[in-house]
Amino acid sequence: MSTTLDVNYILDEKYVPHPLNGTIPIDEFIVGDQAFEPQAPAVYLLDLTALDDGLLVQGSVSLNVKMVCARCLGPIFAPISSDVDSMFYYEPTSDDDGDPYPEVDEYGHINLESELIEDLIVATPFAPLCKKECKGVCSVCGKNRNFDSCTCEDDEIDATHPFAGLDALLQKDEE
Repeated sequence: MSTTLDVNYILDEKYVPHPLNGTIPIDEFIVGDQAFEPQAPAVYLLDLTALDDGLLVQGSVSLNVKMVCARCLGPIFAPISSDVDSMFYYEPTSDDDGDPYPEVDEYGHINLESELIEDLIVATPFAPLCKKECKGVCSVCGKNRNFDSCTCEDDEIDATHPFAGLDALLQKDEE
């Protein structure tokens, strides 16, 4: 779904911020190889200001998602939030690498969705944690150390444990 907005009503009033808020439904949110499950539409609170070269869009965007903790593999329900500071140019413009900057099309419309999603992607944590002091899972028995304690030692491997084969793979890689 594309969030294309008609901004013609703003373009004639230079340097006057126009508040804009709303939601964008996001069905899937994938960053790298990790999928985040959106729990509700993304919410944005913005000011749109017409300038000489283009339309300045500033504010914030947030998306509530279900993530997986990088240490204990438990579910996390949390918002991803980002500041928004984008410029939509009136004339086609590109960066040093030749990538085009967003623009106001010939009909006075902007595609807000792609810019907001880009801001959310940049704000997404690389390794989300359920809490700062998450103890993770035991590498020997697989218990979640946040809920259960175990008597395993990090170098102790039970040959009958289902994860024991993983140690053999690590040993092979070290050779």
